[in-house]
Amino acid sequence: TVWLEPVPKRYIAGVRLTPDPGKEELLVRVTGAGEGQGDGWTIEATAWEQGKAIAIGEGAESDGLKLRIPNPKLWTPDSPYLYRLAIRLTRGGVPFDRVESYFAMRSFGVGEGADSVRRLLLNGEPLFQHGVLDQGYWPDGLYTAPTDEALAYDVEIAKKLGFNMIRKHIKVEPARWYYHCDRLGMIVWQDMPNGGGGWNHWHHLVLPNFLSGVRVKDRGLKALGRDSPGNREQFRRELKEMLDALYSAPSIGAWVPFNEAWGQFDAAEIARWTKEYDPSRPVDHASGWHDQGAGDLRSAHVYFRKLRMPKRIRGRAVAISEYGGYSLTVPGHVWEEGKGFGYKKCRTREELAEAYRRLIDGQLKPLVRQGISAAVYTQLTDVETELNGLLTYDREILKIDEERLAAWHSRLFGES
Repeated sequence: TVWLEPVPKRYIAGVRLTPDPGKEELLVRVTGAGEGQGDGWTIEATAWEQGKAIAIGEGAESDGLKLRIPNPKLWTPDSPYLYRLAIRLTRGGVPFDRVESYFAMRSFGVGEGADSVRRLLLNGEPLFQHGVLDQGYWPDGLYTAPTDEALAYDVEIAKKLGFNMIRKHIKVEPARWYYHCDRLGMIVWQDMPNGGGGWNHWHHLVLPNFLSGVRVKDRGLKALGRDSPGNREQFRRELKEMLDALYSAPSIGAWVPFNEAWGQFDAAEIARWTKEYDPSRPVDHASGWHDQGAGDLRSAHVYFRKLRMPKRIRGRAVAISEYGGYSLTVPGHVWEEGKGFGYKKCRTREELAEAYRRLIDGQLKPLVRQGISAAVYTQLTDVETELNGLLTYDREILKIDEERLAAWHSRLFGES
């Protein structure tokens, strides 16, 4: 999204908000830009709860400030409470710029549950995260949604179907999409877009699907499409830009630097840097393949085989970060007639529904009991010739009844 607005000579260029529910505090940091850089600039922040100012603070622009949020209302998927926030930039008591925003009091992390199994935590408590893969494509605009209502619809329907998490797959959305997740209570796992030298038959097909026991170190830069130092530096720069742009979004619950070995390099070191730069969120360092034993999650993609607990967990939480991919062709609602991809092809809506029910009840539920912290079904909508969406590409047909999906999904949350 691109916009143009007038700003004063010295203005607020960025805001970084870090909630700490345990301490009942919100850390506010402001980045100023323009003329007059130096000492003497002050930021003032005010937080509102239901129209009432509950916290007011002041601090130097260079230092930031802390607001005390008494008895915070915790943000959860079931109760996504958002506080209003106003920030002013002043000098000598003269206001120069003002922005308004919002924040939520919540924390994400990894810790042991009552069964001593490492699990993903929300506000210090274990929460099973059942997500859906969302690539954010549209038949009439590709990467651009036609309207704000359409942008919100994908989040709304995922919520109605009983998902509490979306994995935003190798795409960064406009800020408006994250706002819809914030207000509706949808946790987001944010992928870094793929990069590097493209698709490698050996690393993307043979090793993960047919030689899954073979361990791959991601120092083979040429094989993984990262032999250019400039290319690697550009990835690091854009990863930081993504974290900076989305840091304050309450809904983002995990960062995913690499997906299925596409341009993967030094994933363990990248995970360490990401965690140091943003210690407030878990990091899934290598979603799917070529695990380096790093990050907060042992993350597996399972297609063509029965779901099972991954090996080499190494004290991390466990996620099946992609599974399913069952496809159904809906005539009149496909991108290209006669073409379609899916990991398991179904001929009728009832066949798809029954296969999906067996997948949830027979394969995923037992793994939740064993300690799986999260699972991500592939995928929310069809995407061009990928016909494995729960919705058609035009969003007109839901392939399995909403009530049935919501009921099946609800049974998963009592298992963790």
